[in-house]
Amino acid sequence: DYTHITILEASNEIGGVWRSDQYEGASLQGSYWMYQFADFSWPSDLVKGIISPGKAAVQEYIRRYAEKYNVFSKVDIKYQCRVKTAVRDTKRNNWRIQIDESDEIIEADLLIMAIGNNSSCPIIPHIPNENKFRGQIVHSSEVGTG
Repeated sequence: DYTHITILEASNEIGGVWRSDQYEGASLQGSYWMYQFADFSWPSDLVKGIISPGKAAVQEYIRRYAEKYNVFSKVDIKYQCRVKTAVRDTKRNNWRIQIDESDEIIEADLLIMAIGNNSSCPIIPHIPNENKFRGQIVHSSEVGTG
């Protein structure tokens, strides 16, 4: 049973892709009821007349879940905080996590990486004969950004 949970959030608020301006038209890829917590149905005001809610509704659903279960009082969130290194200490059986901005070291029993691979560093694969394509090649995170 873990009594102290720390979240290191690179942004100034939680939400990941659902908060980000990077995916302007983001929405669920299926019916909302397939994307809900078992103990928290979608509030009707967020899904009235729609099947696949957009990112603002998803962000609000997650916020309401956190509020209902008092999640924010159970965790310590450090905003605008990036991990510089995370090294497993096998002798102490824990993780040593170095924070980029301050060189602070946090020790943790568990480490869950949710680093935004799909949004922070877009990777465009090389496709055979891509040089024959006359249009502009962009990552999905760049669509709609001008």
